[in-house]
Amino acid sequence: MSKYQIIRLNEFKKQFNKLSKDIQNRFRKQMLRLKENPDQIGKPLGCPWLRELKNDKFRAYYLICKNPNQIMMIRLSDKKDQKEAIDFCKERRSSLRFIARETESYLYYNGRIRNMEDNIGELIRERNRLADQVAEVLEKIERINTQNERD
Repeated sequence: MSKYQIIRLNEFKKQFNKLSKDIQNRFRKQMLRLKENPDQIGKPLGCPWLRELKNDKFRAYYLICKNPNQIMMIRLSDKKDQKEAIDFCKERRSSLRFIARETESYLYYNGRIRNMEDNIGELIRERNRLADQVAEVLEKIERINTQNERD
């Protein structure tokens, strides 16, 4: 099974940063486990693509996108705001999936550009290595010509 990429929406980040360090660390550990198998962690929320992680009184809501393999951390809430947060996630499913596809597209093209840059770097190094070899051969030819002129 391929790993999932975790994307944290801005609203999630803002809410996450307000949590105590202890709760943040617990959520971080859970998110690391999510990367491997998101269907085995967290509680389903009435549909296969929406789940929650729980730590003390806090809930982290996330969307599972199978294509591309992404987990979108959407929102945090405490127990009393749970219904509102779940409704928020369900109402915005299509726009969240659009964001996931666009992010995947960006990452794909950005990765391709990085690969091209790496390939260009390799080609430049190879060109320089060949230029050094040509220079050595030309020096040898020059030495041979000089030696032949003396003889």
